[in-house]
Amino acid sequence: MKKIGIIQPGSIGDIMLLLPAMKYLKDQGNHIIWPIYEQHLWMFTEVVDYITFIPVKNDVHTVINESNNLLKHIYKVNEIFDLAATFPNSTATDEYVKCGDGNADGSGETETFDMFKYRKLNIPIDVKWNLKHVIKRDLTAETLLYDKLVKHSKYAVAFLSCSKGKYDIKFDFKDGQLIEATEDYNMFHWIKILENAHTIITLNSGPFIFVECLNLQAKKIIFKIPNPKMQLLRNKWEII
Repeated sequence: MKKIGIIQPGSIGDIMLLLPAMKYLKDQGNHIIWPIYEQHLWMFTEVVDYITFIPVKNDVHTVINESNNLLKHIYKVNEIFDLAATFPNSTATDEYVKCGDGNADGSGETETFDMFKYRKLNIPIDVKWNLKHVIKRDLTAETLLYDKLVKHSKYAVAFLSCSKGKYDIKFDFKDGQLIEATEDYNMFHWIKILENAHTIITLNSGPFIFVECLNLQAKKIIFKIPNPKMQLLRNKWEII
């Protein structure tokens, strides 16, 4: 079995984005070894059993070298895919910048950040939307969270926090309930709530990737903060 190492220690959205790609590689007979930030380990080991996750320190300046050292000298992988463009010491950054720095302009010479990562893996970008089929859902935990938070038949879910903090965005969901998502629970335990929501509101951060890759049918609103770069979309979004 070929051992493949992945360099992409964070963030949560980038890891979620690549889970379907890792299942694709696993199904081809590969063993996937992936260093990720230690604080994210619990979230992903609960829903994925086809990746060997390795905890690494949350230090953007050292994590790429730490990951490479582990993969090359400890786990002795056969091949490494560095997908961590813009991280210091990532070998992918120069090519990423030449390909548009994650911004596609329709010319065919530039790519969105998700297109770039899937191309580097030589995996069709359509695989990205298989997220719901490559995770182990904890339906008991999902239902407990649903019963705890949902108090109205019509409700909206808002993800207003990201790594840069919480954004003060006001909504008036007059004829229903507004549920503000928090980081108190595993992101994957929100799936039942999201599947049944009337509206989903998110910043351009991890939850935006999560919702898109799940192909959810709710009305969806994206605020292009804190990051103006957009992923490739298959679902309908109202972009603000």
